[in-house]
Amino acid sequence: MTGQQLYKLLFHVNIYHGNLCGYAELAESIKFRHWQGHGKDPEYIEEIVPAGTTVKIVMASRFGDLGITKNLEVDHGYQCRVEPSLLVNGRLQQSDLLAIMEQGWDWELKTWSTGSKESSNGT
Repeated sequence: MTGQQLYKLLFHVNIYHGNLCGYAELAESIKFRHWQGHGKDPEYIEEIVPAGTTVKIVMASRFGDLGITKNLEVDHGYQCRVEPSLLVNGRLQQSDLLAIMEQGWDWELKTWSTGSKESSNGT
């Protein structure tokens, strides 16, 4: 799945589903800025994260970007915001996909089903 496809899925699903995270690899090296706290010297520490590093996507914003972290154990708190095109090999955990399916996500309409998937004549 491309970064853009993963963005669309996470953005639409998180509106209704809550906190769904994804995983991807960086397509190119990216600078992360780690905040150390007010009054610290330096206040930020910069780190170059190399291309190919696996990151966890913890946020899909309404502005079209994704919040990512190198910490694969967390579900909140991004270290960097990136354009979806900077990510490759996007994916979800199988358990997350099952949860989406069980809750009635309509993949074609990109919305939640509000009723039965049966046809109007009851079949």
